[in-house]
Amino acid sequence: MRMEAIPRFTSEGSEAWEALLLEYKARFGELDSDESRSAISAPARDAASRELLTKIQELCHDESLAPRVFGNNCKIQVRSFTNKLEGAEFFYQALYVEHRQALADAGISPAGDSGLLNALDALFAEHTLKNYAGNPFIGELGRHIFAHEPRRSYRHLIGGPAEVYAVLHDEPLLLKTFMVGPFESNSDPYEQVASRRDLITDRAALRLASRLYLDPATGQCRPGIASDGVTGGLRDFGTVHSQLSVTKHVRSLEPEKLAQFLPEEFASWKAESTK
Repeated sequence: MRMEAIPRFTSEGSEAWEALLLEYKARFGELDSDESRSAISAPARDAASRELLTKIQELCHDESLAPRVFGNNCKIQVRSFTNKLEGAEFFYQALYVEHRQALADAGISPAGDSGLLNALDALFAEHTLKNYAGNPFIGELGRHIFAHEPRRSYRHLIGGPAEVYAVLHDEPLLLKTFMVGPFESNSDPYEQVASRRDLITDRAALRLASRLYLDPATGQCRPGIASDGVTGGLRDFGTVHSQLSVTKHVRSLEPEKLAQFLPEEFASWKAESTK
């Protein structure tokens, strides 16, 4: 762990960051974004990773590309995280609470500022450029370049979870239900909720989903709730919520009332939630 002044990439800095990622994505020999496979040996990938991290540190400390626009006293602790929820809470506290005024004084909002979020991902590269097994991994650029695909900005490993946490910071049970998995990966439950703006801002619907899919005995999500093809799972819930939003005033409904509009494929999940 170390303390660093928070940088913000210029447009040229973000371009340099993307160029580094593309160069080393090729050198790592990543195959179709498969987190477990590589076209080069593990020692070769580790060596390339060390070289990349050195270049990233140089980029992060290049004042012409990563100026400290918030001042040298606006600092953040560069550290690892045991899971996604811990990381989301950390960046929420740092950006939306502790340094909120410093960012506002510079005319910066933590929600969606590419220069800030890209620079933070680079600053934390030793923790973000990994797969679930802890091996060097870059993956899709949207994990590290905020709004690389604008409709999938929630996949950015820092900006996405921090913004979701900001929306749900006073709903710990909802965060526990959906902000699951390792920090350096985007789990299916997280993606199914974070990708749907109409759902992430509908707390009654999320409370119902939490009742359906969180196992109170274990305090964890029921297995496979967001897997593709699971009948009545979280994917279906998001689809039905979108459909109901067209014909019903779903935001005015309490979870119990909303549950009455769920079709038959949710029957088993509703039964499990009442045991």
